[in-house]
Amino acid sequence: MVEVSANHSTASTASAASSIRALAVDYDGTLTDGGPPGAAVLQALADARARGVAIVLVTGRILSELRAEMPDADAVFDAIVGENGAVLAIGGVDRILAPMVAPALDDVLRRRGIGFRRGQAILAAWSHDATAVFEAIGAVGLEDHIIHNRGAIMVVPPGVTKGSGVVQALAALGISPHCAVGVGDAENDHSLLDTCELGAAVANAIPSLLAHADIRLRGRSGDGIIELLNGPPFIGGPVRSHRWRLALGTFDDGTAATIPASQVRVVVRGESGSGKSYLAGLLCEQLIAGGYSVGIIDPEGDYLPLADLPGTIAFGGSNRLPTPPELARFLRHHLGSIVIDLSGLSDVDRRSYQRELIPQLTSLREDDGLPHWLFVDECHLPSEDDRTAWQRLLEGPRELCLITYQTESLSKAVVDAADVLIRTLPPSAQGHQLLIERAPGLAEPRVVTVQQRAISHVRHWHKYVHSLLPPHHRFRFRRPNGSVVGEASNVEDFARQLATLDLEVVRHHVSCGDFSRWLADVLQDHELALTIRTAERSHGAATSDAVRATILAAVRRRYLDTEPRRMMTVALSQ
Repeated sequence: MVEVSANHSTASTASAASSIRALAVDYDGTLTDGGPPGAAVLQALADARARGVAIVLVTGRILSELRAEMPDADAVFDAIVGENGAVLAIGGVDRILAPMVAPALDDVLRRRGIGFRRGQAILAAWSHDATAVFEAIGAVGLEDHIIHNRGAIMVVPPGVTKGSGVVQALAALGISPHCAVGVGDAENDHSLLDTCELGAAVANAIPSLLAHADIRLRGRSGDGIIELLNGPPFIGGPVRSHRWRLALGTFDDGTAATIPASQVRVVVRGESGSGKSYLAGLLCEQLIAGGYSVGIIDPEGDYLPLADLPGTIAFGGSNRLPTPPELARFLRHHLGSIVIDLSGLSDVDRRSYQRELIPQLTSLREDDGLPHWLFVDECHLPSEDDRTAWQRLLEGPRELCLITYQTESLSKAVVDAADVLIRTLPPSAQGHQLLIERAPGLAEPRVVTVQQRAISHVRHWHKYVHSLLPPHHRFRFRRPNGSVVGEASNVEDFARQLATLDLEVVRHHVSCGDFSRWLADVLQDHELALTIRTAERSHGAATSDAVRATILAAVRRRYLDTEPRRMMTVALSQ
């Protein structure tokens, strides 16, 4: 597979606030070479916490043993994940996250002369006894498994890893794993790195972890942690993960084209109808599926189908649009994704709403890292009144996608600030295509055939369903002699009239392919048009009434039956 950007740190001349809010750090071999962490390491941790970075200790150690060695551990860390993910401690209060490894294993190990120690959930032993412990687990008939940590092993309950533990710890702190860096040195740290947005390895880490890390530190153990906290991504330029990627499609040689899923600003520009919102929706689908929180400012209702995805809610449209402070509170407490449909507002009200909304979302992203990504469609040249809000938006976290058909309206500063610059191309026989003009690691512009969306895309959904279409775009129902018997001003009107028309009128339009042509040419809904065209061509084998029923069912399923579950009015407390 060909990736558009390099795996590791990429510098940028444009500054932006960091989206990283937490460090999840291993203890033995990472924070310390032995004994409690040194004074310089502790000071670096304290300085980071003073800057608002949460520090989560993630260790395989039994907590009683850790506290015996480091009595102030509960005060030094915002949270402690112990026993390789089986125990969580916050403020000195322990919470068991998994069932205890069955005590029946103890008797078998004692009879076989295998030394071990018991934690609150796990059982710890030494790596030279790994085979014997494995056989003992099988003899008892347990589902528990062994995790290696250099010279030690742990028997842990099914599904328990450092990664599962850090997810619980970050959730308790109100922080997403996509706002965290995980750092370690040993075999049991792979899941920790995989769970966090960025993974780092100290210089003394095992080779497999070094190969897997996004950040390879020059310093060993504590020195590496000081280096990490005083450099990217906590201070300074961006670091982009090679694990979290967004797929665009394929290059002309069949290889995959991807871009980083974080630490990039994306600008999508192109002519009207060239697939800009299709592409932006494709990126949103993947981000939401990957657990990112996405905020979408949607002027035309193009992104409403995304509300079918888990954890995603659409606000506005024909329902009450929450105030910007209400939306910010919702995101802060729910960690989900939102589509903010502004299609029900006038142009003046839309500008006024965005002028208040953008600073609210920017502040939330700077303070809490949410939403991880912000998409702004129809991002045209702001007025003088808007410039302050937009400037702050560009100076905020990098995870930003701006979409516009008014290419000439984009200022040079906005274009220059883009890490990924994409121009969508007019539809062709290959389907949706785009030109990647700029991206990390891209040597020259390249054409990409865009991959299929997971969710059907309907352009300007609200405009077609409820709003009045211009007279030349309305569907006129005619008899075979050309006389007009009805005019549909939108999709809702089209379905209502089609349901009661004389079969003579239905037969005439079906035989001419008028319904599918209108859907393709006016609504630009080629997917539905293909379905309707198939129904029209079956007219010889089916009655006009049956064809009408098929067309009505397809239109209602696409546009009308889904609206109640895609739109939500939420009354949030003040």
